Amino acid sequence: YAQWQINTVTLAYDPQGGTGQPGNQTGNAASNVTVSSTAPTRAGYTFTGWDTAANGSGTDYAGGATYTLPNSGTDTLYAQWQINTVTLTYDAQGGSGKPGDQTGNAAANVTVSSTVPTRSGYTFTGWDTAANGSGTDYAGGATYTLPNSGTDTLYAQWQINTVTLAYDPQGGTGQPSDQTGDAASSVTVSSTVPTRDGYTFAGWDTVADGSGTDYAGNDTYTLPNSGTDTLYAQWQINTVTLAYDAQGGSGKPGDQTGNAS
Repeated sequence: YAQWQINTVTLAYDPQGGTGQPGNQTGNAASNVTVSSTAPTRAGYTFTGWDTAANGSGTDYAGGATYTLPNSGTDTLYAQWQINTVTLTYDAQGGSGKPGDQTGNAAANVTVSSTVPTRSGYTFTGWDTAANGSGTDYAGGATYTLPNSGTDTLYAQWQINTVTLAYDPQGGTGQPSDQTGDAASSVTVSSTVPTRDGYTFAGWDTVADGSGTDYAGNDTYTLPNSGTDTLYAQWQINTVTLAYDAQGGSGKPGDQTGNAS
């Protein structure tokens, strides 16, 4: 009588670029084994199961499924991978008009948006991987490599505007020097008083003809968000008098008053 030794056969696992695959499983020819529930990992990809063909065209198996071993040799199950779709978002950090999110395959390159957000009182200086600007800087049009999973964020970086308060003496002299400061910050209106022949200084106004808001020296003035604001000197023409001295006579004319020349 013929004597037979049943073959010991193997089920191997090929991670196809991943790591942490299960160890080989052995058993009797044509016996059933349970497909390992150990899931390998691969940067930028999500594991979707096993297949008898490397390109996924064979029979699919999930962890815990039953697999019938071959009659001899080794069978191999190949890890199947789905590349991750990941996102680049933009945080305007107080601004508005930020670019929309950009999505793409894990580790792929995208072009940083050239859309420029705006923020009152500030100038946009670019993007950074850290909110406080301590990361890597990116300008619009630069190349950015997406992460392997999840979402990366670029944070808008802002430089507060330096703005100016100027003084227009409107015909006078000796006006205060310009004052500069951060956008929307407060400054103290200068107490320097300009002079103008024939006029008395009556303060400052935001409009040349005096129809705006009045300011006196030492008042608080809030600087604009950009550019230059101007305070205009306001003048009151002097009223002067012509008197007559009869020097011992009588019937002298009355005094005459009028505006200074």
